[in-house]
This record gives sequence, structure tokens and C-alpha cells, in this order.
Amino acid sequence: MSMLQFDDEGARRIQGVYATPDVVRQRDEVLALLGASPGEHVLDVGSGPGFLLASIADAVGPGGSAHGLDPSPAMNAIAAAHCAGRPGVSVDEGSADVLPYADDAF
Repeated sequence: MSMLQFDDEGARRIQGVYATPDVVRQRDEVLALLGASPGEHVLDVGSGPGFLLASIADAVGPGGSAHGLDPSPAMNAIAAAHCAGRPGVSVDEGSADVLPYADDAF
């Protein structure tokens, strides 16, 4: 499986796109459809710059957890910075084809 590769500059450009009004509306819609509740444990595969991951963390609260998984170290650095200070958040390097989590973790 081929994956997009992002260097630091590319990751920063994507971060800017994720802050645009259209993408913010899309993210809000995804979050509403997800319906994450306090205490749940949620995995965001392809978490990119962490905008949705941060929203998931806010929804599940300190009793839950939000895990971001992305193959790009540059994206993960931005996501970790974006989610800093939120309890229960982890940002891991990996991809959907080999999940580094127990089968019943989420």
C-alpha cells in the first residue's frame, strides 16, 4: 500500500488546510456522526495534524482516551503539539494495515 509522505513543510501546509472553514464544518459533521461520549476510547486512523483528535479528546473527556495513528512523523509532531495538555491523548506512528493496539482496545 502506498502512503502519502509529508515533510515538515508539507505537514504545515496540510495544517493550514485543516483550519479552513470548509474543513472545520466537515470535521464538526464527522464528530457529530461519531457521537463520542465521555469515558469512551476512540481511535483516529490517519489523524494528520490532530484537529479531529483534539475534538475527540474533548468529547471523551479525562475518563476516556483518544488515540491518533498516522504514518507521518511530521504530522504526528503537529498533532502532538495541537493536543498537548489534553488528558488521555496519544499520537502514535503507524498505519491501518497493522494496528499497534489490542483488538479490543476501542
